[in-house]
Amino acid sequence: MTSFRNLLALVLLAVMLAVAGCYYDKEEVLSPQRSAPCDTTAVTFSRSIAPLLSIQCAGCHSNANAPSSGDNIRLQTHADVKAQLSKVLGSVQWKSNFSAMPKNGAKMSDCQIRTLQIWADAGALDN
Repeated sequence: MTSFRNLLALVLLAVMLAVAGCYYDKEEVLSPQRSAPCDTTAVTFSRSIAPLLSIQCAGCHSNANAPSSGDNIRLQTHADVKAQLSKVLGSVQWKSNFSAMPKNGAKMSDCQIRTLQIWADAGALDN
């Protein structure tokens, strides 16, 4: 009878651990930003691209930081970004022959990369 109780307790413990472990298998729990919808209906430089680059790139590629930590590549103004656009796209898409950016960081989300690409495909306007 004691071995049956031990076996029952072990089975119950295994079931509880399995159920508790399933909670963390949900992508929306692990990465909520990846499950958010990607709105690319009104991409503009001022509303979409400048804030994205400010968050993702300014740490190294602002006018103040570019000479020391950004290989002197500035991405602060529209003119800066447009002049470096092919490098920016290749780098954030982690294409071969480009330096993967952000350096030592996680790849930008598919939505962020798609937003940059949509803006570039529309002529990289200063809007």
